[in-house]
Amino acid sequence: MSYKLKLKNMNLGKDFRNYATKHVGLNTINTENVINNQVLSLTPYILEERALNVSQLDVFSRLMKDRIIWLSGGIDGNVASIIQAQLMYLDSVEKKDINIYCDTPGGSVLSGLGIRDVMNYIPSDVATTNVGMCASMGSIILSSGAKGKRTSLITAKVMTHMVSHGSQGNIQDTRINQIEAEKYNYMLFKILAENCGKSFDDIYEISRHDKWFFSNEALSFGLIDEVIGVDNDKSMDSYLEGFEDYYKKEVLKMNS
Repeated sequence: MSYKLKLKNMNLGKDFRNYATKHVGLNTINTENVINNQVLSLTPYILEERALNVSQLDVFSRLMKDRIIWLSGGIDGNVASIIQAQLMYLDSVEKKDINIYCDTPGGSVLSGLGIRDVMNYIPSDVATTNVGMCASMGSIILSSGAKGKRTSLITAKVMTHMVSHGSQGNIQDTRINQIEAEKYNYMLFKILAENCGKSFDDIYEISRHDKWFFSNEALSFGLIDEVIGVDNDKSMDSYLEGFEDYYKKEVLKMNS
């Protein structure tokens, strides 16, 4: 099935909906729900002034116009399908950088890996920006951005850890599921090692339990390439200056 892009009116929001539902074959209701929950519910509409008129755009369309994809909330199959469709759509419009703004606690490993695979598949470079938190599967997506184009706001955080897993059924099925979970855990550690320029053992050592990184720590570890939005040359170190003394006092208060 061929799809003809409608670029003259630059209504990318409407055009993307048609692309996602008619060309890719995504469910119309799920597509609308994800778009509404992630973008439109935050700031429904903006007014854009032009030379001869004023046009009303929803935020989703305006972000798409700037080749920005907003990944927020938990990652599941529906969210992943929309992100994948957006990546493919923007790449088909123009071979030019796409930026994913991430603020997610993570979610489904399979869904997250699907997003990563499309990021690597399309010719356009996919830049990633941490605008709040990239935890669990979010750290994989953040660090999988194009090298040199992975950024973070100053107070944003990253968290890595082992795969969370649960299963039910007979003993044999439980064993099978456990092995599959171990495979994905191993795979994700290897992906992180490759993204960060670290050894597998380095990733395993820090990710046995929840490991949180502030932006400067994520930069040093290789999860990102740059911290942006720094105000007056401040870093996270300046915000945390004196924290150890403060913490000791708080501990003494609790124990007194």
